[in-house]
Amino acid sequence: MALLLATGGTVDALVPFYAIGVFTGFSMAGYGMTKHHLTHRGRGWRRRLAVNCSAAVLSTLVVAIFAVAKFTEGAWLVVLVFPLLVALLIRVNHEYRAEATILEEVGGDPVQRRDYTHHHVFVLVNSVDLAALEALRHAHTLRLTRIEAVHFAIDAAHADRLRERWDGLNLPVPLRIVDCPDRRVPRAAGAYVLRACGGRDDTMVEVLLPRRGYAPPFGRLLHDRTADKIAHVVSRIPHAAATIVPFDVRSRIRRRFPDMPEERLTRAYEQLVARISAANRRQTRHQEVDDPC
Repeated sequence: MALLLATGGTVDALVPFYAIGVFTGFSMAGYGMTKHHLTHRGRGWRRRLAVNCSAAVLSTLVVAIFAVAKFTEGAWLVVLVFPLLVALLIRVNHEYRAEATILEEVGGDPVQRRDYTHHHVFVLVNSVDLAALEALRHAHTLRLTRIEAVHFAIDAAHADRLRERWDGLNLPVPLRIVDCPDRRVPRAAGAYVLRACGGRDDTMVEVLLPRRGYAPPFGRLLHDRTADKIAHVVSRIPHAAATIVPFDVRSRIRRRFPDMPEERLTRAYEQLVARISAANRRQTRHQEVDDPC
Protein backbone atom coordinates (compact mmCIF):
# COMPACT_ATOMS: atom_id res chain seq x y z
CA MET A 1 0.00 0.00 0.00
CA ALA A 2 2.84 2.39 0.84
CA LEU A 3 4.48 1.69 -2.51
CA LEU A 4 1.23 2.28 -4.36
CA LEU A 5 0.75 5.62 -2.65
CA ALA A 6 4.38 6.63 -3.17
CA THR A 7 4.45 5.74 -6.88
CA GLY A 8 0.88 6.70 -7.67
CA GLY A 9 0.20 3.21 -8.99
CA THR A 10 2.57 3.66 -11.94
CA VAL A 11 3.56 0.27 -13.35
CA ASP A 12 6.92 1.54 -14.65
CA ALA A 13 7.84 2.62 -11.13
CA LEU A 14 6.64 -0.58 -9.48
CA VAL A 15 8.39 -3.04 -11.82
CA PRO A 16 11.89 -2.39 -10.40
CA PHE A 17 10.65 -2.99 -6.87
CA TYR A 18 8.98 -6.21 -7.91
CA ALA A 19 11.95 -7.45 -9.90
CA ILE A 20 14.47 -6.68 -7.17
CA GLY A 21 12.29 -8.37 -4.55
CA VAL A 22 11.66 -11.50 -6.60
CA PHE A 23 15.22 -12.00 -7.83
CA THR A 24 16.65 -11.26 -4.40
CA GLY A 25 14.54 -14.14 -3.10
CA PHE A 26 15.82 -16.35 -5.92
CA SER A 27 19.40 -15.37 -5.08
CA MET A 28 19.02 -16.15 -1.38
CA ALA A 29 17.38 -19.50 -2.15
CA GLY A 30 20.13 -20.39 -4.60
CA TYR A 31 22.92 -19.51 -2.19
CA GLY A 32 21.17 -21.38 0.58
CA MET A 33 20.89 -24.53 -1.51
CA THR A 34 24.51 -24.12 -2.59
CA LYS A 35 25.60 -24.13 1.03
CA HIS A 36 23.34 -27.12 1.69
CA HIS A 37 24.95 -29.19 -1.07
CA LEU A 38 28.46 -28.20 0.01
CA THR A 39 27.70 -29.22 3.58
CA HIS A 40 25.81 -32.50 3.10
CA ARG A 41 27.09 -33.70 -0.30
CA GLY A 42 24.35 -36.19 -0.99
CA ARG A 43 23.78 -38.23 -4.10
CA GLY A 44 24.37 -36.17 -7.26
CA TRP A 45 25.32 -33.12 -5.22
CA ARG A 46 27.79 -31.75 -7.80
CA ARG A 47 25.11 -31.41 -10.47
CA ARG A 48 22.65 -29.84 -8.03
CA LEU A 49 25.39 -27.56 -6.75
CA ALA A 50 26.14 -26.31 -10.26
CA VAL A 51 22.45 -25.64 -10.99
CA ASN A 52 21.75 -23.80 -7.75
CA CYS A 53 24.97 -21.82 -7.77
CA SER A 54 24.42 -20.73 -11.39
CA ALA A 55 20.84 -19.67 -10.60
CA ALA A 56 22.04 -17.69 -7.60
CA VAL A 57 24.74 -15.87 -9.58
CA LEU A 58 22.41 -15.05 -12.47
CA SER A 59 19.70 -13.78 -10.09
CA THR A 60 22.28 -11.62 -8.34
CA LEU A 61 23.32 -10.11 -11.68
CA VAL A 62 19.68 -9.28 -12.45
CA VAL A 63 19.30 -7.60 -9.06
CA ALA A 64 22.50 -5.61 -9.62
CA ILE A 65 21.37 -4.47 -13.09
CA PHE A 66 17.97 -3.28 -11.81
CA ALA A 67 19.56 -1.61 -8.79
CA VAL A 68 22.01 0.36 -10.96
CA ALA A 69 19.63 1.18 -13.82
CA LYS A 70 16.70 2.21 -11.61
CA PHE A 71 18.63 3.51 -8.63
CA THR A 72 17.48 7.13 -8.99
CA GLU A 73 13.91 6.05 -9.73
CA GLY A 74 13.34 4.53 -6.31
CA ALA A 75 15.44 1.38 -6.36
CA TRP A 76 17.75 3.00 -3.79
CA LEU A 77 15.07 2.36 -1.17
CA VAL A 78 15.04 -1.37 -1.82
CA VAL A 79 18.85 -1.46 -1.93
CA LEU A 80 18.88 0.18 1.50
CA VAL A 81 16.06 -1.76 3.14
CA PHE A 82 16.84 -5.28 1.94
CA PRO A 83 20.26 -5.63 3.64
CA LEU A 84 18.74 -4.34 6.88
CA LEU A 85 15.91 -6.87 6.67
CA VAL A 86 18.31 -9.70 5.90
CA ALA A 87 20.53 -8.73 8.85
CA LEU A 88 17.45 -8.56 11.10
CA LEU A 89 16.22 -12.00 10.00
CA ILE A 90 19.68 -13.50 10.54
CA ARG A 91 19.75 -12.01 14.03
CA VAL A 92 16.31 -13.44 14.81
CA ASN A 93 17.41 -16.85 13.55
CA HIS A 94 20.47 -16.76 15.80
CA GLU A 95 18.26 -15.86 18.76
CA TYR A 96 15.92 -18.79 18.07
CA ARG A 97 18.87 -21.16 17.77
CA ALA A 98 20.40 -19.90 21.03
CA GLU A 99 17.07 -20.32 22.86
CA ALA A 100 16.65 -23.85 21.51
CA THR A 101 20.20 -24.76 22.53
CA ILE A 102 19.63 -23.60 26.10
CA LEU A 103 16.21 -25.25 26.48
CA GLU A 104 17.42 -28.59 25.10
CA GLU A 105 20.41 -28.90 27.45
CA VAL A 106 19.00 -31.77 29.51
CA GLY A 107 21.59 -33.88 31.30
CA GLY A 108 21.98 -36.07 34.36
CA ASP A 109 18.76 -36.75 36.23
CA PRO A 110 16.32 -34.28 34.67
CA VAL A 111 13.61 -34.84 37.30
CA GLN A 112 15.79 -35.15 40.37
CA ARG A 113 13.71 -34.51 43.48
CA ARG A 114 14.95 -32.20 46.20
CA ASP A 115 13.43 -32.17 49.67
CA TYR A 116 13.66 -28.73 51.26
CA THR A 117 13.48 -28.37 55.01
CA HIS A 118 11.93 -24.92 54.66
CA HIS A 119 9.48 -23.97 51.93
CA HIS A 120 8.42 -20.33 52.12
CA VAL A 121 5.67 -18.95 49.90
CA PHE A 122 5.22 -15.21 49.42
CA VAL A 123 2.09 -13.89 47.71
CA LEU A 124 2.76 -10.43 46.31
CA VAL A 125 -0.37 -8.30 46.53
CA ASN A 126 -1.16 -4.79 45.41
CA SER A 127 -4.82 -4.84 46.38
CA VAL A 128 -7.34 -7.09 48.08
CA ASP A 129 -9.34 -8.42 45.16
CA LEU A 130 -10.41 -11.72 43.62
CA ALA A 131 -7.07 -12.18 41.86
CA ALA A 132 -5.11 -11.85 45.13
CA LEU A 133 -7.52 -14.20 46.93
CA GLU A 134 -7.15 -16.77 44.14
CA ALA A 135 -3.37 -16.65 44.62
CA LEU A 136 -3.82 -17.16 48.38
CA ARG A 137 -6.06 -20.17 47.75
CA HIS A 138 -3.43 -21.61 45.46
CA ALA A 139 -0.75 -21.05 48.10
CA HIS A 140 -2.69 -23.12 50.63
CA THR A 141 -2.60 -26.13 48.30
CA LEU A 142 1.22 -26.23 48.45
CA ARG A 143 3.36 -28.11 50.93
CA LEU A 144 4.89 -25.22 52.77
CA THR A 145 6.27 -24.17 56.13
CA ARG A 146 5.48 -20.47 55.86
CA ILE A 147 3.07 -18.34 53.89
CA GLU A 148 3.04 -14.60 53.84
CA ALA A 149 1.45 -11.86 51.79
CA VAL A 150 3.84 -9.06 50.84
CA HIS A 151 3.06 -5.59 49.55
CA PHE A 152 5.82 -3.28 48.34
CA ALA A 153 4.57 0.17 49.26
CA ILE A 154 5.22 3.03 46.90
CA ASP A 155 2.22 4.98 48.16
CA ALA A 156 1.76 5.22 51.94
CA ALA A 157 -1.94 6.08 51.70
CA HIS A 158 -2.64 3.10 49.44
CA ALA A 159 -0.68 0.83 51.80
CA ASP A 160 -2.77 2.03 54.76
CA ARG A 161 -6.01 1.33 52.88
CA LEU A 162 -4.70 -2.11 51.92
CA ARG A 163 -3.84 -2.89 55.55
CA GLU A 164 -7.27 -1.74 56.72
CA ARG A 165 -9.10 -3.85 54.15
CA TRP A 166 -6.87 -6.86 54.82
CA ASP A 167 -7.54 -6.72 58.55
CA GLY A 168 -11.25 -6.11 57.96
CA LEU A 169 -11.58 -9.35 55.98
CA ASN A 170 -9.81 -11.35 58.74
CA LEU A 171 -7.67 -13.18 56.21
CA PRO A 172 -5.69 -16.06 57.77
CA VAL A 173 -2.44 -14.96 56.10
CA PRO A 174 -0.22 -12.27 57.63
CA LEU A 175 0.42 -9.19 55.51
CA ARG A 176 3.85 -7.60 55.48
CA ILE A 177 4.25 -4.12 54.00
CA VAL A 178 7.73 -3.33 52.73
CA ASP A 179 8.66 0.25 51.93
CA CYS A 180 9.84 0.80 48.38
CA PRO A 181 10.70 4.52 48.16
CA ASP A 182 12.54 4.26 44.85
CA ARG A 183 9.47 2.61 43.22
CA ARG A 184 11.63 -0.18 41.78
CA VAL A 185 9.35 -3.02 42.81
CA PRO A 186 11.14 -5.83 40.88
CA ARG A 187 14.46 -4.92 42.52
CA ALA A 188 12.84 -4.77 45.97
CA ALA A 189 11.13 -8.14 45.41
CA GLY A 190 14.42 -9.73 44.37
CA ALA A 191 16.19 -8.38 47.46
CA TYR A 192 13.38 -9.61 49.72
CA VAL A 193 13.47 -13.11 48.25
CA LEU A 194 17.26 -13.19 48.45
CA ARG A 195 17.14 -12.38 52.16
CA ALA A 196 14.51 -15.07 52.70
CA CYS A 197 16.67 -17.67 50.98
CA GLY A 198 19.62 -16.69 53.14
CA GLY A 199 22.03 -18.61 50.94
CA ARG A 200 20.87 -21.91 52.48
CA ASP A 201 20.49 -25.01 50.31
CA ASP A 202 17.67 -26.37 52.49
CA THR A 203 15.36 -23.41 51.89
CA MET A 204 13.03 -22.97 48.94
CA VAL A 205 11.22 -19.70 48.31
CA GLU A 206 8.27 -19.51 45.94
CA VAL A 207 6.69 -16.23 44.90
CA LEU A 208 3.07 -16.23 43.71
CA LEU A 209 2.18 -13.34 41.43
CA PRO A 210 -1.50 -12.69 40.71
CA ARG A 211 -1.94 -11.74 37.07
CA ARG A 212 -5.16 -10.13 35.99
CA GLY A 213 -6.11 -10.87 32.39
CA TYR A 214 -7.79 -7.92 30.72
CA ALA A 215 -9.37 -7.56 27.31
CA PRO A 216 -6.99 -6.42 24.54
CA PRO A 217 -6.00 -3.89 23.41
CA PHE A 218 -6.99 -1.63 26.31
CA GLY A 219 -5.77 -4.14 28.89
CA ARG A 220 -2.19 -3.80 27.70
CA LEU A 221 -2.45 -0.03 27.38
CA LEU A 222 -4.02 0.63 30.79
CA HIS A 223 -2.15 -1.93 32.92
CA ASP A 224 1.57 -2.57 33.26
CA ARG A 225 3.40 -5.91 33.28
CA THR A 226 5.04 -5.67 36.70
CA ALA A 227 4.39 -9.36 37.43
CA ASP A 228 6.52 -10.40 34.45
CA LYS A 229 9.35 -8.13 35.56
CA ILE A 230 9.27 -9.52 39.10
CA ALA A 231 9.19 -13.10 37.80
CA HIS A 232 12.23 -12.35 35.64
CA VAL A 233 14.20 -11.11 38.66
CA VAL A 234 13.11 -13.89 41.05
CA SER A 235 13.79 -16.69 38.57
CA ARG A 236 17.49 -15.75 38.55
CA ILE A 237 17.86 -16.34 42.31
CA PRO A 238 19.05 -19.83 43.37
CA HIS A 239 16.43 -21.90 45.22
CA ALA A 240 13.68 -19.45 44.28
CA ALA A 241 10.81 -19.72 41.83
CA ALA A 242 8.12 -17.39 40.58
CA THR A 243 4.66 -18.64 39.67
CA ILE A 244 2.09 -16.59 37.78
CA VAL A 245 -1.45 -17.19 39.06
CA PRO A 246 -3.80 -16.00 36.29
CA PHE A 247 -7.20 -14.51 36.91
CA ASP A 248 -9.41 -13.85 33.89
CA VAL A 249 -11.02 -10.47 34.48
CA ARG A 250 -12.32 -10.35 30.90
CA SER A 251 -14.65 -13.32 31.33
CA ARG A 252 -16.01 -11.88 34.58
CA ILE A 253 -16.72 -8.57 32.84
CA ARG A 254 -18.59 -10.37 30.06
CA ARG A 255 -20.82 -12.12 32.60
CA ARG A 256 -21.31 -9.08 34.82
CA PHE A 257 -21.85 -6.47 32.09
CA PRO A 258 -23.32 -8.35 29.09
CA ASP A 259 -24.86 -5.21 27.57
CA MET A 260 -21.62 -3.34 26.95
CA PRO A 261 -21.29 -2.44 23.22
CA GLU A 262 -18.01 -4.30 22.76
CA GLU A 263 -19.48 -7.39 24.44
CA ARG A 264 -22.48 -7.37 22.09
CA LEU A 265 -20.14 -7.01 19.14
CA THR A 266 -17.97 -9.88 20.42
CA ARG A 267 -21.00 -12.14 20.87
CA ALA A 268 -22.25 -11.30 17.38
CA TYR A 269 -18.84 -12.15 15.93
CA GLU A 270 -18.67 -15.44 17.83
CA GLN A 271 -22.16 -16.38 16.65
CA LEU A 272 -21.20 -15.59 13.06
CA VAL A 273 -18.08 -17.74 13.32
CA ALA A 274 -20.12 -20.57 14.84
CA ARG A 275 -22.67 -20.42 11.99
CA ILE A 276 -19.93 -20.45 9.37
CA SER A 277 -18.25 -23.42 11.04
CA ALA A 278 -21.55 -25.31 11.24
CA ALA A 279 -22.26 -24.59 7.57
CA ASN A 280 -18.79 -25.84 6.60
CA ARG A 281 -19.32 -29.04 8.59
CA ARG A 282 -22.70 -29.66 6.92
CA GLN A 283 -21.17 -29.07 3.49
CA THR A 284 -18.35 -31.50 4.27
CA ARG A 285 -20.82 -34.21 5.38
CA HIS A 286 -22.90 -33.72 2.22
CA GLN A 287 -19.80 -34.05 0.07
CA GLU A 288 -18.84 -37.26 1.87
CA VAL A 289 -22.34 -38.66 1.30
CA ASP A 290 -22.38 -37.68 -2.40
CA ASP A 291 -18.87 -39.03 -2.97
CA PRO A 292 -18.36 -41.99 -0.61
CA CYS A 293 -15.13 -42.98 -2.40
